[in-house]
Amino acid sequence: MIKFFRHTRKSLIEKNQIGKYFKYAIGEIILVVIGILIALQINNWNEQRKFREFEIFTLKEVKNNLKNDSVQIQMILQDRRSVAKSLQNLSKMDFESTDITQLANEIRNIWGFDRFFPNRNGYEALKSRGFQISNPDLRNALGKYYENDLAKVSASIRDIETAFVNDFNPIVRKGYFKINHTLKTLEIVNRNNQEFQNDIMEYINVLSPNHGATVISIDGFSKINKRALNILNSSLNELN
Repeated sequence: MIKFFRHTRKSLIEKNQIGKYFKYAIGEIILVVIGILIALQINNWNEQRKFREFEIFTLKEVKNNLKNDSVQIQMILQDRRSVAKSLQNLSKMDFESTDITQLANEIRNIWGFDRFFPNRNGYEALKSRGFQISNPDLRNALGKYYENDLAKVSASIRDIETAFVNDFNPIVRKGYFKINHTLKTLEIVNRNNQEFQNDIMEYINVLSPNHGATVISIDGFSKINKRALNILNSSLNELN
């Protein structure tokens, strides 16, 4: 093609057809520019296709991460609601007259804490590419979820662990209980011990307000997680 253009230009010059030569040269330049623009457009299409494929792949990973968060949060919420009921029951109990098995079960139920392990792999992959998401609502929802809401609920769940370690472990060390970790059973050694009753009630009074706030926080986060998943699913449907 290049040899053809050169031959044509040379022929026009030899025939002293300068006017035609310039017209031909301009036409040739236009063709080159059009070729460049077409090449740029094709490259742009390829880049858009690659971005779209990356976005779909990564959003699917984020979706799996959010679903994993949801499973964990629902389990923790279920545990915390059960603990809240036991805290309420214990606060109203007469330790001396209540059935010893029921008392032990309620205390065993408030024993321990939960841990939350969110997975941020998909979100971090998006951030590594400039957090470019075609759906602005999804971009805002994920940014808030991972940079704000996740940190708040994680801190709230850790508060329960802190309370258990600082306030309940000292009670355990006093020898009020016989614990079978294999069978996950708890036996109260002397429920008529007034110090034992005072220690348990003090722990309940300390934990209950903080625990109630944690349940509210987890429940609210569960709704935020569900909303983020709904927006993400809509975005994936648009992209596919």
